[in-house]
Amino acid sequence: MKIKHLLSLMLVILIAFPMSGWGQALFDIQSIKTEPSRFFPILSTTDIVGAPDDPISLDAIKKITDRCKSRIPARFSPSALNDYCACSAAATRGTVTVGELRELQKATNRKLGNATFEKYVKNVMKPCMEMPIEDIEYVMCIGSRETDWRIRYPVPYCKCTSLGIKTHFEKFGLEEMMVSWGAPNQQGDEDPTTTLWDNGSFLKARNAEKSQCVSRYMDNKYFK
Repeated sequence: MKIKHLLSLMLVILIAFPMSGWGQALFDIQSIKTEPSRFFPILSTTDIVGAPDDPISLDAIKKITDRCKSRIPARFSPSALNDYCACSAAATRGTVTVGELRELQKATNRKLGNATFEKYVKNVMKPCMEMPIEDIEYVMCIGSRETDWRIRYPVPYCKCTSLGIKTHFEKFGLEEMMVSWGAPNQQGDEDPTTTLWDNGSFLKARNAEKSQCVSRYMDNKYFK
């Protein structure tokens, strides 16, 4: 190939790089778009029918369930997600009216201080997290490299800690979820179930449960 042809080819390549995206930033944080959590019962306007005090239609509940199951959130196993979505569908049908569902469609209403949103967290999100949280904490424990290597029986140890954390959550989970959700640093795609793991009280309780279970399942030879 002659030099002039080679130079022409190089010029074409250099011109093409910016057009194809080569040489540009691969990740632009400004272009990230957040969307509401799939755990929020968000539907199109045409899917919400009925008078304000009417119960939500079964068709709308099915669409809420499909949305809930459409993406596995961080920390959730498939079984934990199925448990949550089935529970939240029943709880939404039983405790949320058409008027309240319409109110929950607006992002500005999904905040602390809004009575409908707080009712939704109390009657749907919190009780429906009680089973999944035990599964979540167990999976996190059994797969953690931070688990003390002197523990002889990791499976019962992790069952012990996850059950203790579930018991704690049953008593204090609503308050901890609300406090975490109200923090100013939350992201647009989060919900009270995800911000829970940033709550200091919850994390302190988790560490306490781990400490209580360690003595039961530590290999006895390490106490000699």
